[in-house]
Amino acid sequence: MRHHRIHFTAAFFILFVSFLFGQTTERTSALEQAYKLIEKDPAGAVKEFRIAQKLFYSDTIALQIAYLLNSIGHTNESIEAFTQLTSCSIPEFRERAHSALIVLDELRRTQRNPATLHLSATALNDSYFQDNILWSTLQGAYNLTDTRNLSAVITLGLSADTRSVGGTLPVLYSDNVLVFISGFRYSPLAGAVFDVEGGIAYDLRIQGNRSRLRWDYRAVGSYGTGVYLTPKYCEKLYFEHSFFADAGVSAGFYSRYDNVIGYAQGRAGIRLIEYGASAFDAYLRTNLSMDSQNLFYNNIGEAGGGVRFIPDHKWGVSVLLEFLRGTYIGRSRFQSTGDRYHSTIRLMGVIDRFF
Repeated sequence: MRHHRIHFTAAFFILFVSFLFGQTTERTSALEQAYKLIEKDPAGAVKEFRIAQKLFYSDTIALQIAYLLNSIGHTNESIEAFTQLTSCSIPEFRERAHSALIVLDELRRTQRNPATLHLSATALNDSYFQDNILWSTLQGAYNLTDTRNLSAVITLGLSADTRSVGGTLPVLYSDNVLVFISGFRYSPLAGAVFDVEGGIAYDLRIQGNRSRLRWDYRAVGSYGTGVYLTPKYCEKLYFEHSFFADAGVSAGFYSRYDNVIGYAQGRAGIRLIEYGASAFDAYLRTNLSMDSQNLFYNNIGEAGGGVRFIPDHKWGVSVLLEFLRGTYIGRSRFQSTGDRYHSTIRLMGVIDRFF
């Protein structure tokens, strides 16, 4: 009886070793095939990697699958795969997974089809004008083409400040108006946008005998480009030195002002610190505005520097502190009620987020 037990144990051990050897061989074969397919057939590579994962789990392979799922457009599956990796045992993989989720979440919101909703708002305090100003727009867009280059848009805009005074003799330091307009947006190439919109505008402050409710039409073209930083997640305080730059121009006709107004701005800086999903930057910047009527408050050049704090990349929120030196330019400088040159400190809170 004991003799039979020995034979049974030996047979079981041989079967177990054979099973492990067979699984190892099958896994090795699947991995070899997957790496061969990564470039020419990513979907096929995912299939082979998953076969290998079922035999022996590996965080390295899980990370590879997550990236491949994203590359073939399976965003939701990719997000699920990266989410699982946020609790893995390897710190570098956790950071990569969190970083990827930040980027994928933003892409999913900005590339919704057929409709998107975008909130853009800036609240600032300007030391020179001693004023608090709010600019905000909420825009809904509906894609009219498969290429997403033509959209129908509806825009609700609000501009207000705390220093302007309305009445028979109004004193305005900033526009105070609520705008509701709709129209079309055309984007012929990345970064370039043409907007044609019309609707109504309601003045929040009385301006003499002028009606507070008026028609508002505008045709505006804009272009923006830059060297942008990819958001990252860092479990430890990381002192960074990555370069970034962005620039933008816009020009358009606004019927409410009966004026053509143009803007240009540029910024270049360095990301200094990263921790968690937060970042801290320092930069130099320049601003320029001009118009066709040579109104002094629309013809200004500024240059200076600032810092930016991003509390969490996922929020689309940033806090900026800028130190600028400015001047009125062109013939408008003779209309200015104050000095031609000025210095100002601006503290700004910015929200730029798709929903």
